[in-house]
Parts: sequence; C-alpha cells; structure tokens
Amino acid sequence: MLPVNCGSHADYQNFVVTNLRKYYPNPNALARSTWDIIERFWNLDLSFTDTFMADKYSKFGPAPRTPSSMQRSYLLSIDFKVTSITEWAAQLKINPLYAILSGFEPGNTPGVGTFYDFINRLWNSDDDHMSPHIHPLKTKVKKPKTKGTKADSVSTGLIHPDSLALAGDGTPVVTSHRERKKRICKCKENGITDCKCDRYFSQPDCDIGWDSSRDCYYHGYDLYMLVDSQSDLPVFPHFCCASKHDSHGFLHAFFRMKFKCPKISHKNGCISCTCETPCSDAKYGRTVHLVMKDTPRLFNNPPRSSKEWKLEYNARTSAERSNKRDKLDFKLEDGRHRSTKMWYCRLYHILMLQHLDAWDLPFESTLRKLILNVA
Repeated sequence: MLPVNCGSHADYQNFVVTNLRKYYPNPNALARSTWDIIERFWNLDLSFTDTFMADKYSKFGPAPRTPSSMQRSYLLSIDFKVTSITEWAAQLKINPLYAILSGFEPGNTPGVGTFYDFINRLWNSDDDHMSPHIHPLKTKVKKPKTKGTKADSVSTGLIHPDSLALAGDGTPVVTSHRERKKRICKCKENGITDCKCDRYFSQPDCDIGWDSSRDCYYHGYDLYMLVDSQSDLPVFPHFCCASKHDSHGFLHAFFRMKFKCPKISHKNGCISCTCETPCSDAKYGRTVHLVMKDTPRLFNNPPRSSKEWKLEYNARTSAERSNKRDKLDFKLEDGRHRSTKMWYCRLYHILMLQHLDAWDLPFESTLRKLILNVA
C-alpha cells in the first residue's frame, strides 16, 4: 500500500523532542559535534519527499516506511561517516539517537533491503547503469606529456539565480583498484588469448583514466562539478568515464543542467515527458539549439587578461573547494558501490549536506531549550 504520511515537519520535530527527552534528558551528555548534526536535521524539512515519491509505491501490500524518514536516515549515515548501508542498518538497531533523528521508533528500524528498495524507487529507472554491460574493449588512455591547466539555498539567499556565476572543475573518483570484466566469447578455448571481442563489464560507465595530480592511472569516474562561485555551493554534478577530458564533462554538465527538461522519464526504457501539460511533442521534450557566432573564450566580458577578468577567473577555485568537501569531508570514494545508480544517489545526498551545512542556524539552540523545558 502507499506510504503513510507521518504528517508535517512540525510533527517530526515534536517526535524528536519527545524521544530525546526520554533517551537523552541531559543535552550535555552528547558531544558538540553531534549537536551540530542534530540541530541541522531538526530544521531540515523533507516532507516534500513524501509527496514526490507517493506514486513510486504500490497501492497494495504492507505499509512501507515513510520516504522522508528513509531519505533522512540515508543523509544521517553520510553525515556520521558510516559508509556501508549494512553497517548503518545495524547502527540504527543499536543506537537510539540515530533512529530518533531518522524519524523511526527505537527498536523498530528498517533493514538493509528496505534502504536499497528506497534507492531503487528514488533512481526511477530499470537499469542501474547509463551504458550496457557488454561493449568492446577500450584503448588505454595515454599519459599526457604535459600537465593540464587548471533549493532551499536559493530561497535563503545563498545562491542568486538571477546573477548566477558558475565555476566548473573535474576530479577523479576511484571506484575500484582494477577494471572488472570477463570474456563472453570462446576465443581462449580455441587458443586465442588476445582477442578483441566484446567483454562483460560489471561497471560499464567506468573505465581507466589518468590522474594528473597524483601521476597515476585509476579506475572509476571523472566527476565534473558546476559550483556557484560566490557561495562555493554545488549546482550540478555529472559523472563521466575516467578517460574523458574535463572539457567533455563541462559540455555534458552545462547543457544538461540548462536545457534538459527535469521531468523527462526513462522508465522501462521509454523516454517520455511526465509534465501535466507538455510544452512540446518532441521525444525529448523542448529542445534549445544555440548558434555561437563568436568564441566566448576569446571575446568575453570583462575583456580577457584584464584585472576584472583575473578576479573572475580566480573564482574558479570554488569548484576545487567543493570537490574537496565531497571527497575528503564526506568521503565520497568510500561508498564501495558497483552501480552508477548508487554512486549518483550517494553523490546527490552529499551535495544536499553541503547546502545544509551552509544554512544559518540560531545562535541559541531552540531544541536544547525544548528538551530542558519539561512540562
């Protein structure tokens, strides 16, 4: 059956206050770093998730877990640096604090399969990857001879969409130490050991690339991130295979962000528009074609190499700072996943936490007062 809506965000806040009074009556018993996470999640309203995902569930069968609680719990696992869903499901049963902040009653928490089932519904596609498993062998990328050159946040004023200044940069994301593939032909049985036949790849969207900062090869993705240069907050990410140059990542990220309808569905392998009143009869929705008569890299405003241009150009480092937060602070590469579905879900929830960290919270904790003020 459809998930039971637990109510408004105020109901979740009341649930947290009631249970924190019961299990943690002394707020000082928890570390300050833990209280920072508690405060942020207590103010995080995820009630829209329940409405957005209502049609992803069947009307029949047992009542599922509330989507907002599942998403909040997954966000908490990343914020508490628990990189395994299996380990997090075990921690929910042991630690009442994790269950309470997620919105679950202590002792009644979801299992590992429930989390993966939620992520499957969130992904909204029958395929876990963007590319087919079977494809030809790729030529190994060559080492370069020279080094290359280098939503609520809108309503709160952290990002200004009317004067958005974007910075972009790519960064390697290591998913495994080797390329996982196997033969599907019988050439080896016939004495041919170096055939060029297609292989079955367990991670078809990943391949081998060159990490210029560490001077080594790696297997995984090239993550290209578009960032608001004023606030250092991420705007749009895109995973490319590791062998792709950053210029390809920029084109994919920029044009997908700006010109692709967000309500295009790929469910069951069919591309269709899910808008109530479609703006176009085209298969991919409305398409915008750009004609560039000049080269903006040469003829730009402010003029290239001017003082104003150098100030704008220095803002590109905001993308590097954002990538650092993804990989070091939130441990993006510790995910241990094999599907693009899981990597994208982990990445987007990390970006949500980056925005959540940037919100201004009251200097005096309202939640602490409510816990201490026992009626």
